[in-house]
Amino acid sequence: MKCPRCKTKNPRDAKFCKECGAKLKEASARIYMDRASGYIRVGKLKEATIEYKKAIEIEPKNTLAHKDLANVYYHQGKLGKAIRDYKKTIRLDPNFAIAHYELGSVYYRAGVLDKALSEYQKAIKIDPDLDIAYFRLGLVNYYKGDLDKAIEMYKLFEKKAPEFKIIHYHLAAALARKGLLEETIEQYNKVLALDPDMAPAHHYIGVAYYYKGDIDKAMEHFKKAVEIDPEDKQSARNLQTLRELRGKFF
Repeated sequence: MKCPRCKTKNPRDAKFCKECGAKLKEASARIYMDRASGYIRVGKLKEATIEYKKAIEIEPKNTLAHKDLANVYYHQGKLGKAIRDYKKTIRLDPNFAIAHYELGSVYYRAGVLDKALSEYQKAIKIDPDLDIAYFRLGLVNYYKGDLDKAIEMYKLFEKKAPEFKIIHYHLAAALARKGLLEETIEQYNKVLALDPDMAPAHHYIGVAYYYKGDIDKAMEHFKKAVEIDPEDKQSARNLQTLRELRGKFF
């Protein structure tokens, strides 16, 4: 066997290179995985799968190689193959939290929400500090219609990553569906604190104020949404409707 590090030829059954001392199988697998990573960085996913398969052929129980191969399949849209290799990873290491999380994301993308929920739950049971899994649990519960659980998970993630703009946006949407208008406005204002030019946040604050009966505040935010995004036709229509309403009754 040729040493992948120093290229010295070694006996077929050698475990270590006689020249540099490298562990031959592990060194070979690592080199193929490094090559795969290089291909991924330049968008050559097909070539990356070939290198990961070479690594797995050398080290069939290399959990990282199986997981990374599954991740490539995921990004290629080959969800069945991704699921297969994530499951192989988990069989080799049932406590590999990120593998459970990523398998959950494949199921989520495939619309298999019950299985996605199960894998995300397993991920945070193994690693409670895997913060992004709480956000994903919020998404799954939201689309399953369990708003209370979605809000609970979103709030857990918000505490862990308050700078993550999109969590406030999703939390606000769930709160709005529950009719909790003050909290909805609070969350959208947190979005605007992080991104003052996010027109949709102004739009939905306007909607919340409308349902609260505060026409002036609603108009103020619809107007701001249109100023930021002149193509926001819904906010423009809402603003015009409220102007006409005020003209008739106020």
